[in-house]
Amino acid sequence: MKKLIILSIIFVIIYFIFPQILLSSNDRLKVFFECPSGCPKTEVMNEIKFVDFINTKDKADIHVKFNRINISQNMMKEEILFFGVNDLNGTNDTLSFIHNQNNPEVELFNTATKTIKVGLMKYMTNLVEFDKIDIIYLDSSKTDISIIDKVDTWNNWTFNTGFGGFFHGEKSYSNNNYGLNFSAERIMEENKIILNGYLNNNESIYYDFESDTKFNEYGTFIVSKDDYKSQQSSNGFTIHFIKSIKEHMGIGIKLRYYSSTHNNIYRSISISPGIEYNFFPYSEATYNRLSVLYNIKPVYNQYLEETIYYHKSETLFQHRLAGQIKWMKSWGTISSNIYYKNYLHDFSQNDYGINGNVTLNLIHNISIEFEMYGEIDHAQLSLPNEDASKKEVLLRIQELESQFSYFFIIGFSYTFGSSQVPYYNPRMDDSGW
Repeated sequence: MKKLIILSIIFVIIYFIFPQILLSSNDRLKVFFECPSGCPKTEVMNEIKFVDFINTKDKADIHVKFNRINISQNMMKEEILFFGVNDLNGTNDTLSFIHNQNNPEVELFNTATKTIKVGLMKYMTNLVEFDKIDIIYLDSSKTDISIIDKVDTWNNWTFNTGFGGFFHGEKSYSNNNYGLNFSAERIMEENKIILNGYLNNNESIYYDFESDTKFNEYGTFIVSKDDYKSQQSSNGFTIHFIKSIKEHMGIGIKLRYYSSTHNNIYRSISISPGIEYNFFPYSEATYNRLSVLYNIKPVYNQYLEETIYYHKSETLFQHRLAGQIKWMKSWGTISSNIYYKNYLHDFSQNDYGINGNVTLNLIHNISIEFEMYGEIDHAQLSLPNEDASKKEVLLRIQELESQFSYFFIIGFSYTFGSSQVPYYNPRMDDSGW
């Protein structure tokens, strides 16, 4: 009896002084939230009060990951991925919604926050905090169950047109860049049709004040402008039609017209049928994708200037083989594209390359990111016969002979300190003060 009294006193002391020792780790759900650069991560976490967000994935119950997929010209598929961690390992889930990029950003914020809340509910049912949760439907005018058969008068077609310009100037340089674009698309499960066109114009002027500064016969100071002027224009139009063939295959055709002063193309017209096979079902493409695409393309080119092969126009046949890989797991994401293409009249006229991105979320809050692109190009058939002038070289007015191009980016980050997420406090967050 004496031992029981002593144990009871110790229990009461611990309960009032160190209550967290007696609380089960399941009293509140611990969530590690990951979202891409630019997303309002702190603001979203501030709106979700019924879980504890932490900075350490190893100690979390749930890993929430935000993923964006571009499904059309203006429509994004926003996916919220839920990965169970530790005791909840294997209890994964995915929720998604469609967002029109022309809509206000606050709409995306509200919908994403609500979707995360809904997704977390399935993990809350066995916790004490679940008793504090209720579901409220804000439309009090709706009292009866109703089924609405909504007719889409646009038959799933969406259209977008826009004009944009960028104008910049300073003492020694000015740049005017403006363009017009248009798109129309109808994307369904069984097929998709995409049409888009564009017009672009870019003009840059570099002023050399030192070389052209002088005095005229009256002693007046004058400056010559328009020392170097770069002007480029391009326009194009494409039509895609893709037909779904069961869960692993698609066939399609692409028609394209374009012109470009930079590429010495006065007019280019091509038609390209193709076929793709995915070793995983397309319904799993968010997490797993290993696909192979083959297409063949006859193209007719008219050039602004005679090419290095003494052509003013020609008809060419080209084929292309490409592979796409994507794996998305709780430990990170691997995605890559690799391709090879050549002209059929001369296999030495080829072009091949790779681009990819690897993000690894390692243990103890260590993350590493790689991004790379590389291309070997032996098929620059549209290069002008005449050598580029010094001005054209410096201002990159026309395409230059180059058998390769590449870039490589690597990033490393390590987060340490408190595992608790900071409070949302937006006071005096102007970076310029």
